[in-house]
Amino acid sequence: MKTAFKILFLFSLSLITFLTSAAADSNIEFIEQKEKQDKISTLSNWAIFQIAICPYVPGNIMHSNVCGLKVGLPMSDGRGYVNGLELSLLSSTTSHIAGHQLSPIVNANRIIYGFQSGLINMSSKRAFGLQLATTNINGGDGAGLQVSAINFSRGFYGGLQASAANITGGPVYGLQIGAVNTAESVQGLQIGIFNLAKKSGFQLGVLNIISNGWLPFFPIINFSF
Repeated sequence: MKTAFKILFLFSLSLITFLTSAAADSNIEFIEQKEKQDKISTLSNWAIFQIAICPYVPGNIMHSNVCGLKVGLPMSDGRGYVNGLELSLLSSTTSHIAGHQLSPIVNANRIIYGFQSGLINMSSKRAFGLQLATTNINGGDGAGLQVSAINFSRGFYGGLQASAANITGGPVYGLQIGAVNTAESVQGLQIGIFNLAKKSGFQLGVLNIISNGWLPFFPIINFSF
């Protein structure tokens, strides 16, 4: 009797587990399909010209895409794409840019392939092209040319960084020119007063430090490969 009860209990438990798992899988699949449909719907909504006043005004700017010109009077925003030019009186902050993003105060995006110019340029994931400002901030990777008073890049940077301070959290593939240059490693050259690399590089400056190099510190010139 006890054995039969145990078998019945285990069978019931297995059945409940199976049904619960199937329901969860079905729910996950439904959510994934809904996200794909929303994404397709968003990507199919394109305009040649768009005017924005501020975030969510008008409401369609947050989920539409522009292939042409997007103008912020005075601010532009959105989670979509601009293939062309985003131009604003104060700030341009559409998520994905392929082209130009211009404003006198702040330019911000998630990904840009092209040109940013303003007082402050920010890209949270990827910036490939030219960034011209007093401060350039990349939350991810970058490549091309950064010119400003201060350049920050959290990931790798490939190309030229020119400013008073170039601070890169990942490796640099190219050239850093500034009073202060820092990177994880440098496949290229650092030229400045203070140069710092953790792993490798070639440095010209007053104070040159390669933390894990064969010669951790040396003035004027230092290198490690």
